[in-house]
Amino acid sequence: MIGSMTVSGDGKVIVADGISLYVEDHGEGIPVLLIHGWPDSARLWRHQIPHLVGHGFRVIAPDLRGFGRSDKPTLVAAYGLRNAVADMIAILDRLGIGEAHVVGTTGARRWPGSPPCSARTGSAR
Repeated sequence: MIGSMTVSGDGKVIVADGISLYVEDHGEGIPVLLIHGWPDSARLWRHQIPHLVGHGFRVIAPDLRGFGRSDKPTLVAAYGLRNAVADMIAILDRLGIGEAHVVGTTGARRWPGSPPCSARTGSAR
């Protein structure tokens, strides 16, 4: 149990552009948005959330559209990058967060020789 929520499922649902998105929101402090990759869910972060909260961060971990407890639109076009970004902005806006550190992972592999990429801070506005 972290605060009044458990990492395993006491989240909330935020509706963004007609899509219901399940979101875990834990702790207080500097916001960190944890974005899972394919084919995971917010549960992927279950070990990192307590550690980050214990170090004074507010941790937001959504199930992306199509995964976990979020809606699963039938149209392939609903899964475009613009929608994914808009979902994250909507979540941060609904939670009253203007800026957040962003951490992400993916099941996809990097091509040999390609440089690693990272994003340190994202802005919702």
